[in-house]
Amino acid sequence: MFCPVTRAAVNKRMKEGRLSAFLFHSTEIKTNWFGKKRVKRESPYILIPVSEAKGWKEELEREAVRRGYVDQKNLEGNEPDWHGEFLQWKDKRKK
Repeated sequence: MFCPVTRAAVNKRMKEGRLSAFLFHSTEIKTNWFGKKRVKRESPYILIPVSEAKGWKEELEREAVRRGYVDQKNLEGNEPDWHGEFLQWKDKRKK
């Protein structure tokens, strides 16, 4: 899910305690040719609950309306700002 904030904003909010996150490394135990076991770590993952991301988005929208950057009509427009052409199959044979 996309949330319109930067990584620095997420980090700051986590440190302040206003956003919960689950951080972990996925690991895999590998053995080399000599039988020695070694733990291989992948990149760290950070999982943030969708409900908190949606709540944060609504909070940002309310603040933008309050400050006058955008009005409520533009936030709740009839047409989305994206088109679903990327969801369509390009070739009928590949269905």
